[in-house]
Amino acid sequence: TKNTFFCCKRGGKKLNRAPAQNSVPMSTLANLIAEAASATKETRAHHERLAAASRAATLAYEADRSRLVEMLKGMREAGRDQEEEYLFAASMLDDEALIEVDCQNDFVHHKGSLYVREGEYGIAPINALRASRKWAKVVVTKDAHSAKHCSFQVNNPGSVLFQEFTLPTGVKQVAWPEHCVVGSWGSMIHSDIVVEPTDWVVHKGEDDTKEAYSAFEGRTLIDGVSSGNLADCLRASGINRVIICGYATDYCVRATALDAVARGFTVKVVLGACRGVSEETSAKAIAEMRAANIIIE
Repeated sequence: TKNTFFCCKRGGKKLNRAPAQNSVPMSTLANLIAEAASATKETRAHHERLAAASRAATLAYEADRSRLVEMLKGMREAGRDQEEEYLFAASMLDDEALIEVDCQNDFVHHKGSLYVREGEYGIAPINALRASRKWAKVVVTKDAHSAKHCSFQVNNPGSVLFQEFTLPTGVKQVAWPEHCVVGSWGSMIHSDIVVEPTDWVVHKGEDDTKEAYSAFEGRTLIDGVSSGNLADCLRASGINRVIICGYATDYCVRATALDAVARGFTVKVVLGACRGVSEETSAKAIAEMRAANIIIE
């Protein structure tokens, strides 16, 4: 059984628990959560009871995270979202971030310069995924190119749109139409995509000399302040899991997912909230992600 560390939040303090050692059946999850939640109301004399319940509940949650999510959903719909039991269970999901990749007009809108097929049909699933629960963080990524970017076909005489060519650096590159130029309509997040002021924003592709498909190759802005690499920012916030959606499955979603798992994050890609450039390259990307132990939903 995989060892995990559980952190119970109570009164603004974090109580770090030792790794759990023994698995428990998922059928006991609700009882374990209730036991641990009840224990938080007790005095310090019941510290060991709380620790034991926390370890057991954490193991059950690791065995089937989706069941915990369903349990919380049911409690929320029943109006029980202020009960100690709910708050305790919700604290177990505080290590997961949603990454929405490149939901920009040039990819999503049918008038965009690099429109992804059925782009508009990805909007509702992305918004629904965001609304499905309270995320520890939501990260919104954006291509942020200048007009001189090396990936633009217009800047590479002799190249053919959507075909590979070799950059002067020797790197293979697909020749794309101009897209997501900073300050343009195409670079803006589609108006129907839900965004919040608290979202982290990642700008990628700012270096004219190289491509940057992955969110982990960009510059992370937190409250408008440049804060470094996304992986470091996530780790500093205690986030170990990322859920990825957006555009396009076969390029920036793929690259972000592979980079995330390479950096030690647990990764899930929600295909229903993604859209790809082509069926062939999307199928190849999905197979590659699965081979990297990325969860495909």
